[in-house]
This record gives sequence, C-alpha cells and structure tokens, in this order.
Amino acid sequence: MFSIIAAGLFGLLGTTLGGYISYKQQKSAAQDERANRKVEQARQWQQDRAAESERRAAEQQEKGREMRRQAAVAFVKQVDDLAESGRTYWVSLREKAHGPELESARSAYLASWQTLASDFASFQLAVTAELNREGIALYGAARDYSVAIDEIADGRRTNAKADRAQDDLLEARRQFIRAAQHDLNPSSATDPADASATT
Repeated sequence: MFSIIAAGLFGLLGTTLGGYISYKQQKSAAQDERANRKVEQARQWQQDRAAESERRAAEQQEKGREMRRQAAVAFVKQVDDLAESGRTYWVSLREKAHGPELESARSAYLASWQTLASDFASFQLAVTAELNREGIALYGAARDYSVAIDEIADGRRTNAKADRAQDDLLEARRQFIRAAQHDLNPSSATDPADASATT
C-alpha cells in the first residue's frame, strides 16, 4: 500500500512540478512577448517619428524652393519690364517723339526701374548664395542698360553702345535663368549650349 501512496505522491509531485515549470515557461514567454511588443511599438514609434520629420523637412524644402522660385520669377519679370519700357523710351527718343507720348514712355521706364531697384533687396533675401551672385550680375547689367538709356536721353551715348548694353543684359538674363533652373530644379536644368549641340 505504501508503494501505491508513494507512487501517487510522486505522480502528484511530478504533475505539480511539471505544471509549475509549464506555468513559469508560459509566464516567461508572455513576458518576452510583451517585451518584444513594447520594443516593436517603440521601434514603430521611432520610425513614424523619423518619417514625420522627413516629411516636414521635405515640406519645408519645398516651401523654400517655391519662395525662391517666386522671387526669381518676379525678379526676371521686373528686369523684362525694365528692358521693354527702356526699349520703348529709347525708340521714342530715336523717333524724336515729344509731349505726352515721350513723357508716358519716360514715366513707364522710370517706374519699372524704381520697382526693380526697390524690390532687389527682397529678392536677395529670398534666394541662395549662388542665385544671388547671378542676380547681382543681372541687376548690374540692368543698371548698365538703364544708364545707357539715360545717356541716350541726355545725348551722351550712341545707339551702338546702348545696343551692346542691351545684349549684355540679355546674356546676363540667360545666365540668371540657367542658374535659377539649376538651383530650383537641378534634375531638369539644361544648358542652352548643350541643347543646341545635340540638335
């Protein structure tokens, strides 16, 4: 009888010990799973945070690029307005226009120069250093063109010299646009010399 009781106790002890070991393993596995889940959640949170930071940085870059693009477009438009109004004033002088016609051409020319000169600092603050260098060159060419028109009006310059100043202005404009394309969208910037060589 003792052997039956001993066998029952050993069986009970074995079952209890086995159950306890199984319970500990399940508890350990559950703790590991919770820990792994927390690690995964933390990793996912870090990834989400990094992705959000990248998205915000890209958004800020795009806003900056758009601001530079708008500044460059406005600047080129102002230079174009100066070139056109200067040319109109120049033609009016050459054709010996007088009265309201000449005064209207002169006023439009002076207004376009005033706009370009007063807005140039805003352009400089909005663009990159590289684009600013090209902008300074274009502004200088516009200034030289304006001086040439003024000297024609005063009778101190010939049309040939003014033509050269206009050609210099157009070349500076081309250089500026090339730099703006490179700065604002490097993947699509083309060099006009390269484009003509391939055709």
